[in-house]
Amino acid sequence: MAGAPSGADAALAGVVRGDDRPAVAGLFDRHGGLLFGLAMSMLRDQEDAEMVVVRTFDDICRGAPRFQSGTDVRNWLLARVRAHAISMVRARLR
Repeated sequence: MAGAPSGADAALAGVVRGDDRPAVAGLFDRHGGLLFGLAMSMLRDQEDAEMVVVRTFDDICRGAPRFQSGTDVRNWLLARVRAHAISMVRARLR
């Protein structure tokens, strides 16, 4: 079931902590649509939403060592998208 926590996500998260690009691609394939949908609902701009998703996956490549074992990958990704979208909205208001 898409979006449900799975052993595959846990395995991918472990590999991502080692900066394995195919693992990042696997996470994108599994969750990219959901993440883009959240970003679009918050930003209502396709280009901005795409940028937020890119930044989120950049976070994975740069900061995945902070990813705690046992953390739900889907929820972690959604939280990162939300944080980036909020930052973008705040920047628009300045």
